[in-house]
Order: sequence, then structure tokens, then C-alpha cells
Amino acid sequence: MMRPDDSRRSHEAIRAAAYALRDCVRAGPPLTDLGRLRMNLANAVREHLPTQQGWNKEARGYFADQMPTYERIMEEDRELRLRYSDHIRRWSSNAIASNVPAYAADVATLVERLDRYLRSLEHELYKPMHQAGIEA
Repeated sequence: MMRPDDSRRSHEAIRAAAYALRDCVRAGPPLTDLGRLRMNLANAVREHLPTQQGWNKEARGYFADQMPTYERIMEEDRELRLRYSDHIRRWSSNAIASNVPAYAADVATLVERLDRYLRSLEHELYKPMHQAGIEA
């Protein structure tokens, strides 16, 4: 059974990793920790998947009468995953080194979008479910 604290902790880990990556690239070269920071974010997202899948399974049932909210957030999830995959594909080490400012702007946009998505999960799905006594 997943508790709200499980998702909160994993969201905090994702945010911390995302903010660290964003701050590193904002500071500009040398980007000595870039590889580690990118892996930290990827690992935080990967480790969160079981927690999110548990909550999403319960959310489908709970939000049956409010499917537009659930479907919108799940669409945000799909779009964000595609955007992240595209980001990783486009930004090889050589591409980053050749245009750090563009990479920094892309990371900042991605982190902002990730933060909005996590807030939607927390406030529009997890919070109402928790208040209703539903735990995944």
C-alpha cells in the first residue's frame, strides 16, 4: 500500500534532482557534474514509477465521475514523458557542449513543466483521494 508520504518523498527527490540539473546548466561551463545530475533525475523518475502506478490505478476508479481531470493529468504525463525522451535524444554531450545556453533554456522549460505536472498530481489527484481515505 502506498501512502501519501511515499509520493511526496519521491516528488521531492524528483524536484531536487531537476532543480540541481537546472541550476548546474544555468551556471554555465564547466559542466563537470552534468552526467551525474542527468542520471540523478532519470533515477528519481524511474524510482517513482511504482508509486505513481499504484496511485494511478486507484485514481482511475476514484475519478470515474471526474474523468476529464484524470484524463487531462494522464495526458500531461504522456506528453511530459515524450518531451523528456525527445530532450535526452536531442541533447547528446556534443550537442550540449556546442550550445550550452540553448540546453540550459531547454532544461529550464522542462523543469518548469515537470513542476507543474507534479503539482497537478499532488493537488488534483492525490489530495482528493487521500481526503476520501483512498490509498494505493
